[in-house]
Amino acid sequence: IKECDWSSDVCSSDLAAAARRVPGLEPRSEQWKAAISRTYVENLVKAAAVSRGFGAEFLGFLQPMLAYKSPISAQEAALAATLTPGVRDHSLEMRQRIQRDIAIIAQPARVPVFDLSAAYDGIADTVYMDEIHTRQDAKPRIAGLIHAELRQALASRLAQTPPR
Repeated sequence: IKECDWSSDVCSSDLAAAARRVPGLEPRSEQWKAAISRTYVENLVKAAAVSRGFGAEFLGFLQPMLAYKSPISAQEAALAATLTPGVRDHSLEMRQRIQRDIAIIAQPARVPVFDLSAAYDGIADTVYMDEIHTRQDAKPRIAGLIHAELRQALASRLAQTPPR
């Protein structure tokens, strides 16, 4: 997916344009935003059901993004200044919607989704190379957080498994 102008619905990729359309809804309307968020979380629930169907555990992770980080470094501020106007606000709003839908849809379905979106909060150093991808030296933080959740999930699973 290439650059999109979120304010005018113009994208340089047909895939990106299609990904932003929801049949019968005006792009970026309240109903559109709700449908996008709900669909995202419902797809996590479906992925968990498929995983369980094959006897596997499912863990979802909400990833961090530059839009969520505070404070940002001077280098990240320069990067943020190059982004399409409105992308940061849209990202923050969708994050809140997704977090709310996780609580409403995923948690009652017993689908574990771990919110790592604030993982780099409080880190003043440059973490991001672009609005999503982190520098190599920042990756161990996320790896450690994911590892901790995997260990806890495995320990919980082992505690529920009767000995042979």
